[in-house]
Amino acid sequence: MHRSNFLTLLSLGAGAAFTGCLGGCGKDDDAAPTNVDFTLNLADSTNSALGAAGGFVYRRPNEAIIVARTAAGTYIAAARACTHQQTSLVFLGRGGVYQCPNHNAEFRPDGSVARQPDTGSAGNLKVYAVAQTGNTLRITG
Repeated sequence: MHRSNFLTLLSLGAGAAFTGCLGGCGKDDDAAPTNVDFTLNLADSTNSALGAAGGFVYRRPNEAIIVARTAAGTYIAAARACTHQQTSLVFLGRGGVYQCPNHNAEFRPDGSVARQPDTGSAGNLKVYAVAQTGNTLRITG
């Protein structure tokens, strides 16, 4: 195992212990950021993944929000952590869903559960409003 993988696993384990998730997490969105209000500049190279359908980035506060571009070219945003065991979600452009790579849970753009995880169950994701003005996205909620 590479050192970086070990450190990642160690930090995930510590985070799980800290939040009380060793035996399974609750299904509420307590970990989801609240009072969110920030902007993203689409012309900024750090947001270049949003230039293509299916692209996504993690952004503040504390990289806790996933912002994605749908196949239709619209932008959506949700809490980054799966409601099952707090694993970071990815966005599957071809399916138009957020997916948890840990237990395969899937969430629709509106945050509702499209597929329960392979083990246990998940609650809905917290989603955020996204408004576009030119090359600027404003994420609130």
